[in-house]
Amino acid sequence: QLCINYTNETLQQQFNKFVFKLEQQEYEREGILWKFIPFPDNQDVLDLIDKPRTGILQILDEQCIVDWGTDKKFSLSLYSTCDQISTRFHVSAAQRVRNKFAVEHYAGFVEYSTENWLEKNKDQLPAATAELLESSDFDLMGQLKKYVRSEGAKVAMKSLGRQFSDSLKVLRTRIDATMPHYVRCLKPNDALEPDNFDPKNIVEQLRYCGVLEAVRVSRAGYPTRYPHEVFITRYYMLCPDRSSDSDNLSPYHREISANLTEDQKQLKRLVSRVATEVWNIEHEIFKRSSPSQSPPESKDNRHALAQPKNIDEFMRLDFSSRCAVAGLQLGKTKVFLRREAFECIESIRNEKFGRNVTKISKTWRRYAAQQKLRMSRRAATMIQCMVRMAIAQMKTGQLMANFKAYLRMKAAASKIQRSYRNHHAVTYKEGAELRRAKAAVLTIQGGVRGRLARRRVFGLVHAIAKFQSQVRTIEVRRA
Repeated sequence: QLCINYTNETLQQQFNKFVFKLEQQEYEREGILWKFIPFPDNQDVLDLIDKPRTGILQILDEQCIVDWGTDKKFSLSLYSTCDQISTRFHVSAAQRVRNKFAVEHYAGFVEYSTENWLEKNKDQLPAATAELLESSDFDLMGQLKKYVRSEGAKVAMKSLGRQFSDSLKVLRTRIDATMPHYVRCLKPNDALEPDNFDPKNIVEQLRYCGVLEAVRVSRAGYPTRYPHEVFITRYYMLCPDRSSDSDNLSPYHREISANLTEDQKQLKRLVSRVATEVWNIEHEIFKRSSPSQSPPESKDNRHALAQPKNIDEFMRLDFSSRCAVAGLQLGKTKVFLRREAFECIESIRNEKFGRNVTKISKTWRRYAAQQKLRMSRRAATMIQCMVRMAIAQMKTGQLMANFKAYLRMKAAASKIQRSYRNHHAVTYKEGAELRRAKAAVLTIQGGVRGRLARRRVFGLVHAIAKFQSQVRTIEVRRA
């Protein structure tokens, strides 16, 4: 168990140095203003376990070398040596009686018992077994001899602890020469049951494996970072006019050099504008919460810069100092944001997006309502046109029916008159001249009446056709 915990401590130290060292190397590579971030170091635990002369494994090897070494003497040597030089080593009176001790590891306290430690650490074959292998004439035993190591006097160089320590050093050297990627495996519950997530158990595992500490140190620096083009794409709306220095950069400094490209100039204006917005919001929040107090010092003694008291003092700072006070930094390829600055920028972005979304939604609803109104008007006009056309068709049909009835009545009346006059002329024996005169009159009357009737009929038919043509023309134009 001590070897396992020794491995965990070694790998945990390698993880801490790798993660935090890379974090700060990136700050230096980007050329931003930053302060060294302390991170946890468990070197004292490693020294307690394997430091020369005073480490637990070293003391164990010394006890294995001497012939009079026992587990009791090993325990007494531990108590007299480790209890005085390390605060990670703990032993109580009850543990002394039972030959036990405790070590405060990175993940917590672990109690160990020294029973049979010397025998396990020697890792020697029994003498009888070695003699049997050497004296055996069996072919298989003869083949196994070359794989059996010879036991010498220097047991410490062959002890299990020494072998494990050397192997661990080789492993760590190999890991340091590579670019490792870490995968943390967490048990959802101690019972290993499906669909059972124990939050307390998960938090303890995250704390013991150093993930929470890594997150804490990361948040103490600049945990959020964006490449330049991504930052511009995400926060362009915070500085609409990036082509002008006015209202974007400090009027007290010349912050745009001639050797910058246009994209770099726009990025610097955007970062400066964002830093000013963030500082204004934080300053207003502080004044509302504590109006009688002076402005606070930078969080975590951020770059040892005092907070400005007003906007004029803030703008008198240089570009890097303004960004540091606001909680963001402009690197060579990335923009770094502290957690508070990131949350503030995101709130400003969300507020602007909310206003724009409301405006777009309002405009779209107005357009949709106008379109609906136009469609309703066109539909109402079409319905009115169809109803009026139906009414006109009904009236036209009724007029044509009345006209046909009139023509039938007129034809009948003319027939009756003709029959009666014929009968009267025959009955009263009128003269031929009179009959011819009457016939001429009747012919003239018939022609005149027919002409008048046809004129009225043709005029009515022409009026109806013209009315229908105009109605159809209006319908086609509206369609």
